[in-house]
Amino acid sequence: MSSFGESDSGICLDFQQFEWIDDHRIGAMLCGHANCFYWIVDADSGKVLQRLADGFDFLWSHDRKWVAHRQVGLGFEEGDGLMFNSDHVVYPNPWPRTVYRDIGQLTWSPDDKWVSFGEMDHPSYDSFLVLVSPEGEVIRADLPADVQDDSRVTWTDNAHVEIMTSRGTLKFELRGNALHEIAEQKSD
Repeated sequence: MSSFGESDSGICLDFQQFEWIDDHRIGAMLCGHANCFYWIVDADSGKVLQRLADGFDFLWSHDRKWVAHRQVGLGFEEGDGLMFNSDHVVYPNPWPRTVYRDIGQLTWSPDDKWVSFGEMDHPSYDSFLVLVSPEGEVIRADLPADVQDDSRVTWTDNAHVEIMTSRGTLKFELRGNALHEIAEQKSD
């Protein structure tokens, strides 16, 4: 008898991730040298509903409507790109750009309106906090310090975000179509 992840043919051992998307869909990810492939499979029939052929970090929204994933640039002129539910790059647009953008870890807002991440541009090494909606709306705020490679944006509610930088945690409030840094209150 085979244990989970094993089969007589060994095919399941090649997959890096299986996940329940919802009651009716399963996600399966297989990574190669330069990117990952992600299949959305009907849990009842086993039929492949969709195949995403490019990217890393497949992250589902809380409502399971959107899957965000990051395409890693293979050359200096390409940079990273962000995609939703397809292999079409939504951010940056147009893509590729002349500036290489290194996109950090992806995080969904609690209301699923935004995917957020830290970003570093090259060769300038300028850092940004970026929010991108599945519809392609972008909000980008300059960071006064370098974003850390492993920084993840933390949402405290639908309008407040935090990100770790070389100068510590920076806090922002989302008002309309802009992010505003929240200054720390110092006690006397």
